[in-house]
Amino acid sequence: MTSNPFVPTTRYALGASKITTTATKQGEVEAQPLPKRARMEEDTDPAANLPAPPYTLNGGSPVHLPLGPLCDSLASEEKLREASAELSNELSAVVARARGSAGGWAEGAAVGSESAFDEMDTLMRRCANLEVGADGRPARRRGGINWRMEECVRALVFRGFIATGKFPALDPVLVRDEEYLLGTFGAAQDLVGYAMGRAVALDFASVSMARDAVNDVLAVMLEFDLRNGPVRKRYDGLKYALKRLETISYELSSVRGPTDAVRSVVSRIHAPSFDAVRVRMEEFDAKRESIIKRTRDAQKAAKHAIFALHRNDPTAASSKLEHCRALLHDELFPAAASDPALRYGALAAAAEEYAEAALFFTWTAEGRLAPPSEMPSLTPEEYLGGLCDLTGEIGRVAVARGTARDDEGVGACLRANVAVLGAIEGIEYFPQRKFKGKADAVRQSVQKLQHMLYEMALSRAGRVGSVLEVQLPPPESKPEANEN
Repeated sequence: MTSNPFVPTTRYALGASKITTTATKQGEVEAQPLPKRARMEEDTDPAANLPAPPYTLNGGSPVHLPLGPLCDSLASEEKLREASAELSNELSAVVARARGSAGGWAEGAAVGSESAFDEMDTLMRRCANLEVGADGRPARRRGGINWRMEECVRALVFRGFIATGKFPALDPVLVRDEEYLLGTFGAAQDLVGYAMGRAVALDFASVSMARDAVNDVLAVMLEFDLRNGPVRKRYDGLKYALKRLETISYELSSVRGPTDAVRSVVSRIHAPSFDAVRVRMEEFDAKRESIIKRTRDAQKAAKHAIFALHRNDPTAASSKLEHCRALLHDELFPAAASDPALRYGALAAAAEEYAEAALFFTWTAEGRLAPPSEMPSLTPEEYLGGLCDLTGEIGRVAVARGTARDDEGVGACLRANVAVLGAIEGIEYFPQRKFKGKADAVRQSVQKLQHMLYEMALSRAGRVGSVLEVQLPPPESKPEANEN
């Protein structure tokens, strides 16, 4: 195979700081060292041995995004979470002392000391005061408090059964509905171990009481319309607990005789408490379904506003954005104010979409990033979610500007995304667990726009083809095999 005469080979002259090349007929390059005087002048110039400063984007004003109040809000939330986590650890230790034997075999240890339960009551009231918002309404649980409160309910219900033979009612101000149900389900599981221990002592009456208590809980829970969630998942365990208690009762009746197997007509639970929980959960589910339906309209309006901005139709975008804002501020946010659980999920996703659309509208119209103070009704997490998603929309604008070979337009997009990246990296208590994926997407967006400007610069310089394109030599021709 003959060599390509248009692909030169390079020879370096020893001792030359720079070389000049001359192509020969055979494709070779002769290295021509610089004159001695030129090399001396280059060595004496200090700037010649220093690299150039980092490249800066020319044109346009720098983009600033002040997040001071948002950082303060996240710091306050982190302090509350730390306080809740510390209180949660205290509750865990107190519950362990109050419950004593987890299986319920040793009655004295299972009931626990009165001092442990008194301390538990004090800590539960501290949790109730800590988890109240500025408006006096209940706030969301932090730091695993909901799990600890469930364990407290479990210990209190088991203790109440041992003391009175019934599942007691608990104060709904201290314990929330889901915590009460989950704690009761846990106490039902503890009764299986308790019944097995009493069966060792051939105590059929106590085993029957435990069986009837679980049966009453299962019967009253049949009236609940449970949606998918922790309560629905744990509810299935009641059937297996009842089956195990009935098996123990049947096996024990073979020793004590069939006359002892009659079920008691006394209710072993506080039915009004379960009825009140059921009514509140039905009201919550109805309100949640209504919010979800209206949330779809708000999220759809925000998406249409973004699409209109990509089509260069700011009038339609403004109309859709105002419709989304009215739905959220005038209808959905007030409806969700009664329970913090209503604010999360679908409504939070719609609020993030609105933040993204509002930020994108402000950037396309004014070339700046709207601070959180212009969206005071949004939570810090909702604003941050929309801010991170904004970089994806700006990246789409950059692709359109790059197709038109608009270096200044691509540079403006890169400046905006760099400002977003710098802002979120400067947040001390950035919610990494929730937004780690979105933060990584922001970094990737910045890298893509930097690479886009790099490609455009090479194209202006005359480079043809992709940066990663490699010219491979043609494959060698193989001799044809003889057909003899």
